[in-house]
Amino acid sequence: MKRQRQGEEAIIPEVPLKRGPAPPIIQPPNEKEQRREMRRIAFDSKERFRTRGAQANAFTTTYNGQPAFLKIYTDINMGTGEVNIAKKLKCNNSHLICQLDAFEIIEDGVKKVVLVYEYIKGAINGEEIKQHSVTLSDILTIFKGAVAGLRELHSHDIYHLDLKPANILIQMRNGFHTYVADYGLACSDKNSCKSLVGHLPLGNSQYVRFRGTINYIAPELYLGNAPTAKSDIYSLGSLFYSIYSHQEAFIYRQERGESAIEQITVIDRQTRDIVRPFPTNLWTPGNAFETLVHSNLQTLILHMLKSDPDKRPDLVSVEFILKILSEFLNAST
Repeated sequence: MKRQRQGEEAIIPEVPLKRGPAPPIIQPPNEKEQRREMRRIAFDSKERFRTRGAQANAFTTTYNGQPAFLKIYTDINMGTGEVNIAKKLKCNNSHLICQLDAFEIIEDGVKKVVLVYEYIKGAINGEEIKQHSVTLSDILTIFKGAVAGLRELHSHDIYHLDLKPANILIQMRNGFHTYVADYGLACSDKNSCKSLVGHLPLGNSQYVRFRGTINYIAPELYLGNAPTAKSDIYSLGSLFYSIYSHQEAFIYRQERGESAIEQITVIDRQTRDIVRPFPTNLWTPGNAFETLVHSNLQTLILHMLKSDPDKRPDLVSVEFILKILSEFLNAST
């Protein structure tokens, strides 16, 4: 064997490499596949949420690894309408519930529209807040949040048309934070608003049936007038009344079923301001400042519930008055 001289580089013999099959190339899932999988998981893992809604069923679920809220329509037109409304809203608004996704699915041979909304942890609705102990300051904070959400809707020329305690969410963590939810009856143009109206014969007259909740529908809508921002002001006033008073703003005679109730609504609320008196034993003002705030808040609510839309305050005025009342109350403590 030839010895290696000092300073010479060592010669390493070449060893042939055995080549096996190339490892498979794993392609990352594309965006469509990821979205399809998130939707499948969301639909398959849904759990019934409280009670069945009038127009859609509601569920809690998981979407993209996070808790979410699922709303499923069998009425394709209504579902598509809500999808289009929610698309116009930005998800960075802190007083509106954000739509994360929307898609169609066929289940048991039935086509359905599925909407995925963000889930607000620890939130309760406006009906449930009545079971909690809240102060006058808390009430004003809740109301201001509802106004902020409605202001954002109106900035996009969207009318909610179904404002009621059940359609606002209140998060009670480090104070109170309000979200406006459920855009199922919302509309943003004349055609979509007209689609919510249907004729309702009552006696010898022809009135209009407008989808919504009887205590919260502005009276002018029963006569077929086009919705305006003042229609939402009326509903918001009835919402305020309900949360503040722990009772509904109107009472109807329960005569001969639903049609009699609706007839009284159309005739009386269109022509007269017939709001139920505020209860006198619900609140016990601690000082003269609170008494003054209660009085002014009640006056504001009554003006929001005027049967004549032109006599109702606009949203800017409502927001300003609530701000002043809140500042006044805080300055007195």
